[in-house]
Amino acid sequence: MKRILDSQGNQQQYVHVVMKAMGKSDSSDKWIFTEKWKRKLVEEICRYLNLFQGIKLAGFTIMSNHGHFIFAIENNFKLSRKEVAENYEKCYGKRLHGNSKMCFQLAEELSDLSKLMQRFAREFACKFNKAKKKQLKRTGHLWSENFHSTLINAPNELLRCWMYVMFNPVKASITSTPRKYEHNSLNSPVEGMRAMCLQNLFEAYKNLSGQEELTLKEFRLMLEAMIDEELERRQLMEQAKLTEYLERQKVYELARVIGSKEYCSKLCLAHNQKPHLHHHGSGDIHWT
Repeated sequence: MKRILDSQGNQQQYVHVVMKAMGKSDSSDKWIFTEKWKRKLVEEICRYLNLFQGIKLAGFTIMSNHGHFIFAIENNFKLSRKEVAENYEKCYGKRLHGNSKMCFQLAEELSDLSKLMQRFAREFACKFNKAKKKQLKRTGHLWSENFHSTLINAPNELLRCWMYVMFNPVKASITSTPRKYEHNSLNSPVEGMRAMCLQNLFEAYKNLSGQEELTLKEFRLMLEAMIDEELERRQLMEQAKLTEYLERQKVYELARVIGSKEYCSKLCLAHNQKPHLHHHGSGDIHWT
């Protein structure tokens, strides 16, 4: 995704990015990210954001074999070559001359999401493979494909995307609530991560919605209410499924076939058996 303006001519873009690693997300697959590597992945991508300062992280969730990220991109972000060289030193721990070709190139890529993800994916894979080489003889590609990105164009899309990202481990039955999952922007143990992501998400929401009067506290309470509402909805769905299951179980204990009179008669005829039809309150008929 290059540094271009969106169709409305806005200077800001908001993007949901998914990166998937090779392998399955079960305990038998030793290529998946352990707890240590989930945290390391977050730390590393934040380190690269020091270099690509036109891109901000507004939310994330790291799963066993993939990661979700919400980025805010400032399309025309500019820094001097001196500042770029200083940021390069923070990122890599070595100096970069302000008049070097690389410095000129990096100064033009401060808001280039593709360049950020390419650099991160390549260098993180090298570190991961090197760490795992002795233990697993790990070589080759870490990522199964190029990252997938989706533009977010409206405030409701931003909130819906954020909820999807936060509830990913709940959907996978890893945890009962995103508040208890360590590897997301709600609960991250990485220093300053939660406050930074919340602030960036808040600014993105205000920019998309135009609600300049909205405060950070009000926004945080709104997110908390959304999480509570979704948890309640999921709980009600589980209760409804359990009730339906128990009701069906009662019927299955009494009958081998459930259906209309016509359906049961055809089934009996096909098997050369005489049906014994019994009516239920629900209108269904069972055949024994």
